[in-house]
Amino acid sequence: MLIKEKGMEEMDQIFDLEKMLTFFNIIFYSLVLNILFLFCNLPFLFFYFFVGIGSIGEYFPLFLLCLLPVAPALSALLHSMMKLVEYKDICPVKEYKKGYKNNWFKAIKTGTIQIIFAFILKTNIQFFKQIPQLSILAGMFMIFMLILIMMTPFIYLLIVRYDMSVLQILKAALTITIGKPVYAIANLMIAGFVFVLFELIAGTTFLFIGSLYAGLLVLSNQKLFHKLESR
Repeated sequence: MLIKEKGMEEMDQIFDLEKMLTFFNIIFYSLVLNILFLFCNLPFLFFYFFVGIGSIGEYFPLFLLCLLPVAPALSALLHSMMKLVEYKDICPVKEYKKGYKNNWFKAIKTGTIQIIFAFILKTNIQFFKQIPQLSILAGMFMIFMLILIMMTPFIYLLIVRYDMSVLQILKAALTITIGKPVYAIANLMIAGFVFVLFELIAGTTFLFIGSLYAGLLVLSNQKLFHKLESR
C-alpha cells in the first residue's frame, strides 16, 4: 500500500513538472512571437514613440500607412498563437514565418481596404462636424468607424482559419460583428484590457503585448468558430 502511494506521489510530481515545463515553454514562445511581431511593425513603433498616439488626428494619413504592416504581422501572430493553443509546443520562428508567408497577400489586400475605408470615414466625420445641421451624419460615420474597428479581429481570424476571398472575409466579419455583438464587444474589452495593462506595467507588458492580445483573441473566439464550423 505504501509503495502504491509512493508511486502515485512520484507520478503527481512528474505531471506537475510537465505542467511547469509547458507553462514556461508557452511564456518563452510568446516572448519570441511578440519580438517577431514588433519587428514586423517597426513603422507603427516609430510613429508611437516619435510622433505619439496623441497626434493621430493631426497625422492620420501617416498613422494609417504605419498600420499597413500590422495586417500580415497580426495574421502571422494569430496563426502562431492558434497553433500554440492547440499543440502547446511549436517552433515559434517557423510558425510565424509560415503564417506571415501564407497570409501576406490576403492580409495586405484586406488591410489596404480597411485603411481606405478608415480614411474616407475620418474625412466624412471631420467634414460633417463642421456643419451643425448635418452633425447627425458625423455621428453616423462614427458608428461606421466603430463597426470597422470591431470587425478587425474577426477579419484576421478568418484569414488564418479559412481559405476565403477578401470579399467573403469582409462580408463574414461584418455578419459576425452585427450578428454576434457579444463576441465583438468581448474583443474590444480584450484590447482595452491589454492597453490598461500596458499603461500600468509598460515594461513587462511590452515584452508580451502582441502575443497576449492574439492569445486572448484566439481563446475568446474559439467557441464562436467551433459553432460556425459545426453548422
